[in-house]
Amino acid sequence: MFKIFLYITMGTMWNLMSGFTGMTSLGQQVFIGIAGYSVAVMTSTYKMSMWLGLLVGAVIGVVFALILSFVLFRMRGMYFAVATWLIAEAVRLWFNSWAFVKQGAGMTVAVKQIPKVRELYIYALTLMIIALVVVFALLRTKTGLGLTAMRDDADASSSVGVNIFKSKLLCYLICSVFIALCGGLFALQKGSVLPSSSFGIDWTVAMVFIVILGGVGTMAGPILGGIIYVILSEFLAHFPGWS
Repeated sequence: MFKIFLYITMGTMWNLMSGFTGMTSLGQQVFIGIAGYSVAVMTSTYKMSMWLGLLVGAVIGVVFALILSFVLFRMRGMYFAVATWLIAEAVRLWFNSWAFVKQGAGMTVAVKQIPKVRELYIYALTLMIIALVVVFALLRTKTGLGLTAMRDDADASSSVGVNIFKSKLLCYLICSVFIALCGGLFALQKGSVLPSSSFGIDWTVAMVFIVILGGVGTMAGPILGGIIYVILSEFLAHFPGWS
């Protein structure tokens, strides 16, 4: 259930970007990796609480997304998708050679009191509910209408008053916050982080699969897709090759 809740959250955010806004990203794993390492650094290196680690991860994720927006929003379609993936790969290689985070050896999440399974379950459930409410509310605002109009025809929506950059930025920042928080919770659950796994494209592949399986551009799509994805991944794990 912990995995289902977080995958639904990540699928909902990817669906907001691609399904509702038309920004197909293949680099959302960069926020998972940044947040996971933030939790590890804050708890292991600086001996801080996991809550501060989660907060720092979310803040760094937003700042990084804000910086990227000035480059990425000049691109559309497959150029945007490929650029997001290349940036995520560049960050992975940087972390893989950065001595401060122990390079490719990874880091351990050293919290004073390891969260119990029930606590992680509640955190993931709460995050999922907030994510669904935020997206549901956003899509019913004037900005939300602008996002869907921008998805259908960016030039036409701009001509009738939709601020393309502002709308994209709001969407991108919201997604970065929630996906970063998911990354932080996954790091707490696993107890360690590695550049290869934390920044792996498998995270985004899972988001894409979940949304396509459940239904692109629908609120229920990521929920249905997330449930099916986790059940299949858990069951097929016993059958190497099929998974």
